[in-house]
Amino acid sequence: MYKGISSGLFGNILTNAVYFFAYKYWQNVILKFSENFKQGDIYFTLISSLLAAITCAIVTNPIWIVHTRMANSSDHSVIIKNLYSSLKIK
Repeated sequence: MYKGISSGLFGNILTNAVYFFAYKYWQNVILKFSENFKQGDIYFTLISSLLAAITCAIVTNPIWIVHTRMANSSDHSVIIKNLYSSLKIK
């Protein structure tokens, strides 16, 4: 029932941290390089959140791959021993 809860919790914390960091980062980048947007503008918010979501998906995807493999595996020692092979792109 609680299989993979530690990796899931770690993944959620990291995903939220990366998203909010990236959201603030992209807001600063957009405000710095564009005079057309201002804080609170709907398009500014949508573009910032879209770029933050893309950044978050790219950065945290390997963690979710390992989480899924750990949750679906019956033998955790194999996953932990072969963690490097779990992260390989095939």
